[in-house]
Formats: sequence, structure tokens, C-alpha cells
Amino acid sequence: MVRRAGAGFNVSPMLEQLERCEAYLVSIDEKLGVIADCCLKLVPDYPAGTPPVPDPEPVLRDAEYTRNRVGISESTLLRCQQRGEIEVAKRAKGKKYFRDEDVERLRKSYRGIE
Repeated sequence: MVRRAGAGFNVSPMLEQLERCEAYLVSIDEKLGVIADCCLKLVPDYPAGTPPVPDPEPVLRDAEYTRNRVGISESTLLRCQQRGEIEVAKRAKGKKYFRDEDVERLRKSYRGIE
């Protein structure tokens, strides 16, 4: 059974409650706006719809380059791998490849360069 406003049904408390809900939602919306503004200040400026540029692929060096750069023999390079001083980043077509930053780190530690 549906009650009508004229049939002893008081609508004003419901309207007051709706008005309070509306005021509460408006205050939440204002607070979210402030939070969004703060977040936008923390994020670097990118053109709208443009994702940030991903990090470039690491430069890979083959074993021959690594041996020549560090100044070690093939057997010494193998020992360095076994000791965990340098890690193979990729194997392809029977060759080993090392990240350039790992090669430089090994060269500096092996030669005592800071």
C-alpha cells in the first residue's frame, strides 16, 4: 500500500534528511577536489593522455667485449660468473651477453678502480 502525502504521511523529515545527505555529499566532493589538486602537484607534468616514457632497454655486451674491457681471460670470466661477481643477462645463438653496467662494475672491482 502506497501512502500519499495528504493521507497522514509527513514528508518534511524525509526532505530534511535528503538535504543533509546532499550537504554531506557536497562537502565530500569539495574535499576530494582538494585531494586531487594536491595529487596533481605531486605528479610530473605529462601531456594529457601521454604515458611516461619507459626506461630504455639495457645495453648488452658479449663475452668477448667483456673480457677485453675488463682485461681478463675466458677462464677468469667463468670464475667471476661462478663467484657471482657478474651474471649472464642473456644467452642467444651460443653466446653469453652481460649488461654493460655489470661489465663496468666488474672492471672497476677487478682493477680496484673507484
